[in-house]
Amino acid sequence: MRSPRGEGPTVHVMRLRVRDGHSPSAAWRAAVERGVRALGGPALEVVAAEDFDGAVRELTGSTTYSADRGTGTVGAKTLDTAAGPVIVVNTKVLTDTDLALVERTLAHETGHALIDGRGEVLEGRRDLAGSDWAWHLLCIAGIAMHEARCERAVGGLGYPAPYSSTAEHLVAVLHETTLELLQAIPEPTCEDQWVVMQAVIPLLDRLTKVLAYAAAEALRAGEAPAIATQGVLAVDAWQEYVAPTWERRLALYRNLPPATVAMPEADWHQSLVQGALLEHDLLRCLGFEFEDSLGGGYGFYRRVDDDRLAKWVQRGLAQEALYEQLESAKG
Repeated sequence: MRSPRGEGPTVHVMRLRVRDGHSPSAAWRAAVERGVRALGGPALEVVAAEDFDGAVRELTGSTTYSADRGTGTVGAKTLDTAAGPVIVVNTKVLTDTDLALVERTLAHETGHALIDGRGEVLEGRRDLAGSDWAWHLLCIAGIAMHEARCERAVGGLGYPAPYSSTAEHLVAVLHETTLELLQAIPEPTCEDQWVVMQAVIPLLDRLTKVLAYAAAEALRAGEAPAIATQGVLAVDAWQEYVAPTWERRLALYRNLPPATVAMPEADWHQSLVQGALLEHDLLRCLGFEFEDSLGGGYGFYRRVDDDRLAKWVQRGLAQEALYEQLESAKG
């Protein structure tokens, strides 16, 4: 079998280890193997775990990792360990009931292993950012671009678009973003910018990942997400948060090679710098921005006036009511 890059035969070695829970079925194992082989991936280990958080923490040394992203639960995660790439699979999410999803997810995760194996990563590139806040944004941008590259590789093989790229999911994330932005803003008499920053930046990070999926699918299909099918509230949120930077995101991601193709270091560095600027502008669309201080250091500032806050409240309440109506209609 030849690799997607046409560089000669690829040797596939996959070791499956069941960390905890029930032993997966033969059909599940076969779906995992197909996914790993799809992109011509490197030798790697797959760890099946019901205690997904525990498995990731065990392999990374993290004490805080959680699979709960606020708008869904992580199905798998690729780790670059000293022993080589490891894909941890959440067997509570990826089950025998949807083997096509299992296969597709493993193909996507193998893309991460390919990118990591070639060193097209964030580590060692701190000098590309002129400040701590710029570095933070550069990392957010880089992770989103990894997701887009993996999705472009998987989509190029004919796998169907994931739910994460749909207008329905995107609108749900935008709605959650509105609600959580409102929660993140304290009373005017208690403006602690660092507390606000710690609440807002994870929202930006989550949104960039969802937009990476949506943009990769938009580039494949040649059309933007069908936001209008989700109603006027959805269009309003899209126009406020995403539309101002959407075409720039498409242009940036269009120039990224899929995960199966090596990216020259100079191109990766240029994309990271451009991506950091893009995500800062997305942050501005959410009503916040970083700014360097004259005497050194930096600040994180709210740029949301009371009228815009009132609009968020109104839209959030209306969207919640709409979701409740849709649930009632289901019976």
